[in-house]
Amino acid sequence: MFYKLSVSNVKKSIQDYAIYFLTLTVAVCIFYVFNSIDAQKNVLTGSAVSESFLNNMDFAMSLLSVFVTIVVAGLVLYANNFLVGRRKREFGIYMTLGMSKLRISGILLLETLLVGSIALGAGLILGFVLSQGMALFSSYLLNIEIAQFQLVFSAKAVGKTVLCFGLVFVVVMFCNHIVISRYQLSQLLCAAKKNQSIQVKDPRLLVGFLVLSVLILASGYALVLAVGMNPLDPLFLAAIVIGAVGTFLFVYSLSGALLFFMSRNRKVYCKGLNIFVLRQLNNKIVTNFVSMSMISFLLFLAISISLSMFTYRSNLERMLDGNLNFDVSGTVSIYNQEDREKDLRALINQNQAGIVLDDKTQFALYKRRSVDTSMSEILADHLSARQKEEIQKSVYGASNIAGKTNVLTSSEYNQIRGLLGEDPIPLTDQEILVVSNYDDNGVLTEYIRDVGTVQLAGVTYRIKNDAPIVENIMTGSSVSYFYLIVPDSFTDFRDAPEEQRINFVCTGNDAERAEQKAALTKLLEYYETLSRNGQATVEPIAIYGVTNDQFQANIYGSAASLIFIGIYLGLIFLIASVAVLAIQQLSEASESIGRYRALQKMGVPDKLIQRSVLQQILFYFALPLGLAIVDSAFGIRVMGERFNQFHLSVFNGVSLIAMIIFAFIFSGYLYVTYKGYQNVIAKTHSIG
Repeated sequence: MFYKLSVSNVKKSIQDYAIYFLTLTVAVCIFYVFNSIDAQKNVLTGSAVSESFLNNMDFAMSLLSVFVTIVVAGLVLYANNFLVGRRKREFGIYMTLGMSKLRISGILLLETLLVGSIALGAGLILGFVLSQGMALFSSYLLNIEIAQFQLVFSAKAVGKTVLCFGLVFVVVMFCNHIVISRYQLSQLLCAAKKNQSIQVKDPRLLVGFLVLSVLILASGYALVLAVGMNPLDPLFLAAIVIGAVGTFLFVYSLSGALLFFMSRNRKVYCKGLNIFVLRQLNNKIVTNFVSMSMISFLLFLAISISLSMFTYRSNLERMLDGNLNFDVSGTVSIYNQEDREKDLRALINQNQAGIVLDDKTQFALYKRRSVDTSMSEILADHLSARQKEEIQKSVYGASNIAGKTNVLTSSEYNQIRGLLGEDPIPLTDQEILVVSNYDDNGVLTEYIRDVGTVQLAGVTYRIKNDAPIVENIMTGSSVSYFYLIVPDSFTDFRDAPEEQRINFVCTGNDAERAEQKAALTKLLEYYETLSRNGQATVEPIAIYGVTNDQFQANIYGSAASLIFIGIYLGLIFLIASVAVLAIQQLSEASESIGRYRALQKMGVPDKLIQRSVLQQILFYFALPLGLAIVDSAFGIRVMGERFNQFHLSVFNGVSLIAMIIFAFIFSGYLYVTYKGYQNVIAKTHSIG
């Protein structure tokens, strides 16, 4: 009997359960997709980066899923309380007919199990379908190819999903029992008679608050742009606090100020149901301004984190141009003076591991030196304050755009060019070359065109190239680089230890190149093992470096990890935000039944009422979203500077896909909310 009643209730309240069901299904789907990364090992094989990345991401997603489970549990409880509140009168009738609170809780338990099971199944099926594309997405992020596509299924992810959401449902059932046990019969039977009164604050005061909030927000934006993304700086925290205060005040005052300005234009104010819509909106927003401000913050996090991670990856991809010319780059240590006069290839091939480099493995030696002049000092007035700070805060580890400028002699540089089959660039004693991939807004190109000289050790040198040469002199160590190529006659190097470095290039056909790269990789691993065991001096020479593949693996792997985490959190924050907005609107609709009944009795057409509902929902959803977009414009700018994203636009291909996905989810919830609101209004006919 109770099972039939539960099924009947779910069928009867299917539209009421729409938001609840949609939220659960999407949450389960996302949870499964991001926890099924371990299953991609069956597709992304044969790559050290993919294996390492998948292992690390599987662990990271497991930890992150604990936080996600807590967020989803809170969201489900919030939605569940709304559903229980909508059915107070129904529960009161059950109690009048003699049903105990325990049995009512049992009905709710069965309904929760029924809806939860269907949502869990639907979410897992949808997650399984979408997870097939995750392998393709991972291959794109890691810049590797999938040899053969096959279906990906993760039993481990299914187990995690069922366990986590099973715990969520248990918590929901327990809370339902507590809520039902606290209700009195009189409260339940009279619930439908309660109606929220519309309270309009002094509109002139709200207009003043709106102006003040705009000023506060502007000062917060200016401060965060000046400070940058530095959580340890007190001014950064001050900017966050100022922004929060401005947001709360803006949300609180906007609808009331809009009501004031609209009331000054009687033709607009008195047209249709504008008076009703504006007062409804003002009452809703003033009542929920705290939660709407928090929703705006969550949407800001969802947008800014996701888009920043995509532009971060795109920036790395752009900066890798010219960084991957050499198969191996590293440092060379020769321990005995007499060995330094010997042939380097013969010295390497003496190793006890029996690893031999044949004549097709070409190499060039050079010394890494610097001068007492930095890039910021050279460009001087051509750099903005933001660009100077950006250079100093470079986050690419041993970045070659920060600190003292690295220099190479002309002969060393031309040897390196010779490895790549490029013609040498001769320099006179008064000429230098600029090699760099840093050209934010064309500042370096502009400097070369306008100034065209660099002063080193009191001597002025003319820059021979018309634009920076975007071609790194090494693989690894850094992504961003800035070098000066000086004449061989230059001797004023910075008084610091010189580091002898080496570049290797494999030649021949594909099979020969693969064999040479394998030998180089083994050689690096051999020297690294000796060093770890304290036996480096067993060999006359040691080379410590990184292969082209390893460098790409580190760069693409770190970018992919950030993107996965950013998207995961972004989607969860988005769902939490729009679900709360939807639930608030439906809750307000239930409390406003009396007002809609009055409009219908007055003869207002249903079409006009539905239009007013759409206007309210659009404004209610657009307010926090609009604030979040404005906040994100500044947030992405600050995060971009933190990650050296220079002047990249967020409107690249992958970012646009992310925007479309976000827009689809947001508009989906808006549509379901609108249909649910219509359903509530439709019931006023039967109530009336």
